[in-house]
Amino acid sequence: MSQLLVDLTVDMVPPKDPCIQVRVLEDIGEGIVLSDDKTYNLALQSIHLLKRTDAEQFIARGLMEEITD
Repeated sequence: MSQLLVDLTVDMVPPKDPCIQVRVLEDIGEGIVLSDDKTYNLALQSIHLLKRTDAEQFIARGLMEEITD
């Protein structure tokens, strides 16, 4: 096996997409700065493509939901 140069210890499941599409469920406000240093208007029912790490905090608090196909 060492002649094949295949690393069998690598996880076969790909990592989750670093960005997700979300819908705002409650008005969070204007001028919200996230980790990418961009300013967002997180108004009720608006849809955004955010980094998963930024969105997860809002999803956990029930302020956003992930949009899945």
